[in-house]
Amino acid sequence: EYPPFRLDQGGADPATAEASKEPETVVAAPAGPAPAEARGGWTAGRIALVVVGVVAAIIAFAMLVGGCALVAVDQTQRDADGFLMSPSEDFSSAAYAVVSEEAELDTEGAEWALDAFLGTVRIRSESERPVFVGIGPASDVDRYLDGVAHDVVDHLEDPDYSRQRGGAPRSPPAEQSFWDESFTGSGEQTLEWAPEEGDWRVVLMNADGSRGVSAEMRIGAKLDSLLWIGIGLLVVGGLLTAAAALAITTAVRRRRGGARAGSGATA
Repeated sequence: EYPPFRLDQGGADPATAEASKEPETVVAAPAGPAPAEARGGWTAGRIALVVVGVVAAIIAFAMLVGGCALVAVDQTQRDADGFLMSPSEDFSSAAYAVVSEEAELDTEGAEWALDAFLGTVRIRSESERPVFVGIGPASDVDRYLDGVAHDVVDHLEDPDYSRQRGGAPRSPPAEQSFWDESFTGSGEQTLEWAPEEGDWRVVLMNADGSRGVSAEMRIGAKLDSLLWIGIGLLVVGGLLTAAAALAITTAVRRRRGGARAGSGATA
């Protein structure tokens, strides 16, 4: 090639420059943080499912326990006549009468509910001397015992007495006409009463109205609906248990699925 030499004036030969270019290296940007679902799997929806499932399980447990208790009581605690009776309790007072607290029966006009849920009420008394047991309207009982020394019982089991001071009654209790149901006698006596809407009191006195009354008493009721209430609680409790298990299982399965998907994306 002529001339055999040439003067390099600092410029670059285009061909040489093109050949000397090295390929550019592309650096990938670092991957951003993985979505919350891929990292842990516990989204707000799954947490809500677990919370709902736990709450439903607690309610279901309470219903199942209550249902079992009601069914057991219904099947084991009834007497020969089908009444659920309380244990015997000794009621005694040095005054002239023992009176229950005021019992308010308010069905707002639906008196059929008393027959359906409570049924017939039974009171049994056992005493050595003739006693009087009666159920009457609270207002009439209070009027009769106004100024009479008597004890008010606040509850039936392990009773506490509240003494009302006064003197003797004006006449024996059996002579009063306001009693809805009553009996008089010694030994074992039974009173049965169909509850009605209103305010009521139970009164225990000596038949002659004298001071110092004592008797062992039991109270109970038919409560024919108790078994069905217990069965209903068991059914609802079972359904809630299934719903709770479904909610928790769904949340756990979705979490596992999300975790597996996150592992695959990382790989």
